[in-house]
Amino acid sequence: MAETKSTPSTSTPAAKTAATKRSTAAKKAAATRAKNAAATTRKSAATRATTKAKTAAKSEATKARTAAKSEAAEVKTTAETVAEIAEKAVLVPVGAALIGRDKLVATVEDLRSSYGTRDAAEKELKARQKKLETQLKKFERRGTTARKKVERELKKTRTQVERELRQRRTRLEREVKKTRTQAEKELSKRFAPFEKELQAFRADLEKQAQGVSKDLKDISARAEFVTARVENLVQTGRTEAAKASKTVQERVASLV
Repeated sequence: MAETKSTPSTSTPAAKTAATKRSTAAKKAAATRAKNAAATTRKSAATRATTKAKTAAKSEATKARTAAKSEAAEVKTTAETVAEIAEKAVLVPVGAALIGRDKLVATVEDLRSSYGTRDAAEKELKARQKKLETQLKKFERRGTTARKKVERELKKTRTQVERELRQRRTRLEREVKKTRTQAEKELSKRFAPFEKELQAFRADLEKQAQGVSKDLKDISARAEFVTARVENLVQTGRTEAAKASKTVQERVASLV
């Protein structure tokens, strides 16, 4: 009878412990699924925000490149104009010299055909040569004036082009820097909430891990306690059975 009474008291706590363990495991699994679903949702939102920010940054970069190409085309046109002016500055005095030479040759041929005597021809040649020299000096002065004017224009144009190039380069660098800063701010602004959520989620996971570790320690301690109690009950039952057997034997011996 002692063994029969000890059986219900042993099985009832074990059944309750198993039921509690199953309930705790089910709750933990449900909480884990909920956390995973929330993490997936946050990750998808972060991916969409990242894609949108990258698209905006690419659009701004494309606009900056287009503006740079347009300004480069304008600079190229200005450079071609400067080259054309320089070419004219070289060709004008050369053309004047060739025209003077042609006139001199024509004058010599005309004198040869018009004047019969050598003295008359030389006299006329000297007069025309003097006139031609006067014209050449006039052309030279005019060419010098034109050259100086062209040089001034070239210097002025070059200075203006260099100044415009510096201004455009500075403006372009400023625009690129501004675009990059805006893109970085936009990315930082859009990612800030997700970073906070990720930190909170990480802290929550660490807290849950600590809780699970603590629960496992509690369960292990309870299991050891139940095992010790069961062993104690079994030992008590064995002791009671031995005592009962000894008592029965003594009674039988006394009766005999």
